Amino acid sequence: MRAGADDKSGRLAIIAGGGMLPHYLASAARKNGENPLIVQLSDENGPVWQGFDVEYASVGNFAGIGRLFATHGVSRVVLSGSVRRRPAALQPRPSIQSGRLPLAS
Repeated sequence: MRAGADDKSGRLAIIAGGGMLPHYLASAARKNGENPLIVQLSDENGPVWQGFDVEYASVGNFAGIGRLFATHGVSRVVLSGSVRRRPAALQPRPSIQSGRLPLAS
């Protein structure tokens, strides 16, 4: 077991792609005492998230998703569900704050 695997400090976020799997995961997490933040990928069809805290983001918006995690106290993340559309080459928006800068060719 890796260090921190059983550590439940911080909030759980579920980055939700398409389909019902993210909803099943969120419901199971809630039954286990979690209050997951749902980050629904804006280009994917997902279930209605009634009763959950939901934010929307595009798959390539790393900095925006990072800000959501900081705002909501997220320290654990799961990606669940299908992602049918890959982001365009220019869609990912890295930022200096995130430390993810594109490499020069």
